[in-house]
Amino acid sequence: MGYEIRAIKNAIQLLSYFDEHNPELGVNELTSKTNLHKSTVHRILMTLEKIGILEQNSKGGKYRLGLRLYELGNLAIHGFELNNVSQPYLKELMEKTGETVHLVIYDKGEAVYINKVESQQRMRMVSRIGSRLPLHCTGVGKVLLAYLEQSELKKVIRDQGLCRFTNNTIAHPKDLEKELEKIRKVGFAIDNEEIELGLKCVAAPVRDHEGKVIASISISGSSNRITKDKIPYLSKIVIETAEKISHRLGYRIVRKLK
Repeated sequence: MGYEIRAIKNAIQLLSYFDEHNPELGVNELTSKTNLHKSTVHRILMTLEKIGILEQNSKGGKYRLGLRLYELGNLAIHGFELNNVSQPYLKELMEKTGETVHLVIYDKGEAVYINKVESQQRMRMVSRIGSRLPLHCTGVGKVLLAYLEQSELKKVIRDQGLCRFTNNTIAHPKDLEKELEKIRKVGFAIDNEEIELGLKCVAAPVRDHEGKVIASISISGSSNRITKDKIPYLSKIVIETAEKISHRLGYRIVRKLK
């Protein structure tokens, strides 16, 4: 049986309830979300505040995530080899296409955005570093799904479901299967306004030294700019950028002779 420290586990559980919809939470709110006693919640919050993980609002007495947690999060991201290696290529891709670029990894059935290079275009992206989005309705997510083991793919569909966000969202397992097969064949994915109307993405896989897909990159922009006639050029440049990053990670690409 594994050894665990309950106090640390409880503290992490409390921290997990802070998100973009709940940036500030009080003792009573957090107590109602857990099976912990109110006094236990209060002691944990006070301890986390003392070390800078949380900050307390002097007016309402509620807590919010502190700067120390932000610093640790940035340290983890910047220390991540994939992020460091890919940064100059992501910036170059943004400059070549004029569109926002993302770097995403797979974690527990979701797409996690670990890097973003924002373009100067006036269209707000739904993403931010650290945010999680569904896999089946994003270009980067579909790329990650396409290269999952079959058992893991089925688990994601079963656990996460295929929620419909727009009329273009792929919401049936068999349709998704066909889409993933196509992605493996052509080497890239398109988000055709599947999570947000007016937003299109083109994405490609990033591989490690063993050839395993460990991430995906994409360009995202307005459907007025990412038009059907531009897809061949945009997909080519996204694939090339993904291959450059993969090469830096030790992957050796073998071209088939025609």
